[in-house]
Amino acid sequence: MNLQSHFSRKYPQALYNNFLQALNRLPAGRLTRPPARSEHPIGSLRRLHSLRPLTAFLITSGLLTLTALLVAGWHVHVDGWTVGLNPLFIDGWRADYMAYVPRMRYLHSPHFYDFCEYWYPWYYPPAAIFIHLPFFYISIHIMWTYTAYATLSLVVFAGLLWVVFRKLANLGLSKPWAFCFVFISFATAWPLYFSIQRGNFESLIWPLSALGVWLFCRKSYSGSSILIGIAGAIKLYPLLLLFLFFSERRYKNILAGLGAFAILNLLAARFIEPSILDSMRQSVMAVTAWTIRYTLHATAREPGYDHSLFCLLKVLIRPKESRLLLMLQSYFLIASITFGVVFFKKVIHQPVLNQALFLTCCMTILPPTSFEYALLSLYIPWAWLVVQTFSYESAPKYLTLLMVLFAIIFAPLTFFLSHGIPVLTPGKSICIMLLAVIAVVEPLDRHASVAETIAETPMIANI
Repeated sequence: MNLQSHFSRKYPQALYNNFLQALNRLPAGRLTRPPARSEHPIGSLRRLHSLRPLTAFLITSGLLTLTALLVAGWHVHVDGWTVGLNPLFIDGWRADYMAYVPRMRYLHSPHFYDFCEYWYPWYYPPAAIFIHLPFFYISIHIMWTYTAYATLSLVVFAGLLWVVFRKLANLGLSKPWAFCFVFISFATAWPLYFSIQRGNFESLIWPLSALGVWLFCRKSYSGSSILIGIAGAIKLYPLLLLFLFFSERRYKNILAGLGAFAILNLLAARFIEPSILDSMRQSVMAVTAWTIRYTLHATAREPGYDHSLFCLLKVLIRPKESRLLLMLQSYFLIASITFGVVFFKKVIHQPVLNQALFLTCCMTILPPTSFEYALLSLYIPWAWLVVQTFSYESAPKYLTLLMVLFAIIFAPLTFFLSHGIPVLTPGKSICIMLLAVIAVVEPLDRHASVAETIAETPMIANI
């Protein structure tokens, strides 16, 4: 039965005509009748496929964090609050902050690099002074500036999760569920809290890399390359993100990023000492001192905090310390060749999400020493992947596995001690390698739907 015959039985023809005119004056989009649930091109499966990996992440990270806190509480009950034995004070509270920020008063003097009152000398590239200087200049009391650093780190990380929350809500996830997801993700972000505990400025460096990747996806290549170059000038490994530009054949932007890296370090070297050459020589010597102290000397506690591939090899092979230098040189050669071959043969042909995941995994695992705060870089592809889950017509077969691996990597496995030594952290190396392998073999954007549009048809035409 059509609408006109049904309507004319109850109402006059003139009223029916007025009804049609009123309907046709309304915007067509408001009259669109959504298809039945069974006829929707994605339908309820879309939500099911989207929620399964997110739920797997929440359950895994929540259980691991809860177990770690119970273990930590047991250690507090047995060992007390002794620093070094209690897992809440694993490697010195504010150690990095106290070692580097007070050192800024020795700028413009030859004692900047060899000043050792605060445990160890300067190990960063010269440009790292620019991120430490603001906290030194506002230094009224060391605890106040440390609190400002910790607050800023938390706010920056919360900003990332706020973006994820807004994206999830806009893509159809209910706001209570989206808030629950980001809240638990914030509460279980162990790399962030480890960085704040140490007072390491990694928590303020990784946002530069994240912003650079975001600008790359927005086709703002100049700003992206400069930000990545600045992040690499402070800590070297973000320079790997410049490989993103090879897939777009943006070689000038690669040179721009390397130029930003060089200019910033030269300016910092001149700011540290009058002689740029002497300052750069001291910087190279500082990196060598870091290598000798942490990479070529396998201390008893090191495997508990170092998730680099080189540390995993040291744990498995257990070489003599006299052979570690040769092993390190061979590692650099083999790792560089393998990275280049895999990237230019496979990864460069993958979607940008795969490239970002692969490069951030390499940023974390390829340096010969990589502690927990370096894991913050992996939140870049994690946030991207979380938002991307609601754009899949059918979930990739490894999506849930990816989220479980991320949950294990971000978990506080350093709380699991054996005779005062964390024993599970090297397992993160294996999880990061699995992430990199998935990024190589499985296109994560292959199942992504283009912006879904439903034809906006007036109600009269649908009846």
